[in-house]
Amino acid sequence: MMPEILLGPGIWGWALGAGAVFFRLLGFLLGFPLWNNPAVAMPIRVTFVIGSTAVLVMALGWPWIPVESPDGLVWLAVLAPEFLLGAALGLLVRVVLAAAEGMAQMMSMAIGLGFATFVDPGTGSNSSAIGRLVATAATLLFVAADFHLPVLRAFFDTFVLLPVGSPIPVDAMGLEVAGLGSLFFHLSLRLAAPVLATGLMIYLILAVISRVAPQMNLFAIGFAVIIPSGILVLFWEVPDLLMVFANYFEAMPSMIRSLVTTGRWT
Repeated sequence: MMPEILLGPGIWGWALGAGAVFFRLLGFLLGFPLWNNPAVAMPIRVTFVIGSTAVLVMALGWPWIPVESPDGLVWLAVLAPEFLLGAALGLLVRVVLAAAEGMAQMMSMAIGLGFATFVDPGTGSNSSAIGRLVATAATLLFVAADFHLPVLRAFFDTFVLLPVGSPIPVDAMGLEVAGLGSLFFHLSLRLAAPVLATGLMIYLILAVISRVAPQMNLFAIGFAVIIPSGILVLFWEVPDLLMVFANYFEAMPSMIRSLVTTGRWT
């Protein structure tokens, strides 16, 4: 039912509440990997974010923030933290999926496939062939196993745990977002460790061979050994890779709820 507040001067309070919902949702979707793909047409994105905002506003009972006029500074003080909160939540999902490409980049350099790159149309940057393969597998796991549904549910719960217009722990949240860089490096290195160890052992063996038989062409022998060995180890650890990603995907909803209540991921 249309609230009575829409019939009087309080319409600005309702507009600000709807705007806060819109900006929190927009910030979250900007980091969400599926919605932010250039393959999704812009009209579809605009329609989705506006329609989702309308549904959320009605589901939340028409949130209202006390304001009597469209004062730019007041609106900016409310909408900017809401956008930053949504962007921080979306960045968590983005970092875990980006760790797949970070892992593959380390692996490519270790086994001699660092030159096998192409321009990724999704990001506009250079991406390795293995990185595209692993990132696609992680994204398919995220969608096919329905991990996106608990994540979206956790995001919708943030409007209950931290209603629009409430004080947002921007300082603590900023430190946690900065710490996502360490999470990205830790996860990438952890996933790439078997292939990195394999490459290191092969390079050590080749170094010994080069001292014993200097006349051998190590470039021809090295690429013929290290590339198949690295790819074999990669396929051997695929089940473990998917299990690690699944564990992080399962932990995302609780991390999202923890951020909006305490300002920390954990």
